[in-house]
Amino acid sequence: MLARKIILQPIVSIWMGRQRVGGATEGSGGAVIFGGVDTTKYVGNFTWSPITDKNAWKIRLDAVSIAGKDLGLSGEALIDSGTSLIVVPSKAASIFHEHIPGAIEAPQVGWILPCNTSAGDLNFTISGQQFRVPAEELVVLFRIPGYAEYCKSAIDVAGSATETDWVLGASFLKNVYSVFDYRSLAVGFAQPSNVYNTLTNITLLPNLSNPPQGQGNGGGGNRTQGTGNGSTGVNGSVQRMVSGVDI
Repeated sequence: MLARKIILQPIVSIWMGRQRVGGATEGSGGAVIFGGVDTTKYVGNFTWSPITDKNAWKIRLDAVSIAGKDLGLSGEALIDSGTSLIVVPSKAASIFHEHIPGAIEAPQVGWILPCNTSAGDLNFTISGQQFRVPAEELVVLFRIPGYAEYCKSAIDVAGSATETDWVLGASFLKNVYSVFDYRSLAVGFAQPSNVYNTLTNITLLPNLSNPPQGQGNGGGGNRTQGTGNGSTGVNGSVQRMVSGVDI
């Protein structure tokens, strides 16, 4: 697409819909945009983190806290939209669940926790910025046979022999708006706006070598302004330059 000038920048942005505990739908599906972002889906600026492995979307994870308590954890994390949960080394999983009331490690099931867990929010610090995973998102909504009122934990244990890396999958990604920059080799995150309308405000990012400093918005009026030639709202030319795909 870049070679054919269908898009201006080699980036992919991802927004995932969410669903609350209890099954009330907040938004249906999600969206992948090639070459741009949807400014209605995030607020504030992007926080950028360079990748630590040129063969993978792996970034540095500075710190992790739960209910405001620093867990003393850090490392490298693979950002993977194809993984459902947050996957961590076994030692880290034990530390996590020590701070979740009622959590237990069940035989042949793994870590489970009360479906109505009272654990505090989980926060990941990336490039100095905290990104929140609400406590209710730690609950995977299916019952565990033999464990009444228990659900699967969204914090899963890594299966590799080394168990050194983390994987931040959908349980993390549905709480951010993410951008993958193939030229600068960096991943950008912004806070989600909790707006669940259709793609109506796609904006090109013409110069991601200098990450955009403008803000997303919760409505449909403003546009993100890049630091290069500026960004353009949705019009005839932009629609030819950006491919938006609902998933």
